[in-house]
Amino acid sequence: MVWMIGLVVAIAAALFGGALLRGPAVLAASFGLILWLHKRNFDRTNAYGSETYKGFGDMMANKTLEGVLSLVAWIGAIAGFVLCYPYFALIVRG
Repeated sequence: MVWMIGLVVAIAAALFGGALLRGPAVLAASFGLILWLHKRNFDRTNAYGSETYKGFGDMMANKTLEGVLSLVAWIGAIAGFVLCYPYFALIVRG
């Protein structure tokens, strides 16, 4: 649940911060979401390497949720890199 707090802070910073804060905020939130998804997958894997579920519906719900969140996280990471353009422009102008 810590990633949710980070996501809310990153969204608030992206909306109310300056142009230089949007890119790193979106990038940090996206990477946090990606790490949380991988941790969730790791916690579900048992000692033998197979994933454990309570039932078929639980498996389908988890796979759907993780697929959608993974897509959102990767699109956010790409958008974060694009929004970091002002940093790169400042460095080049130097």
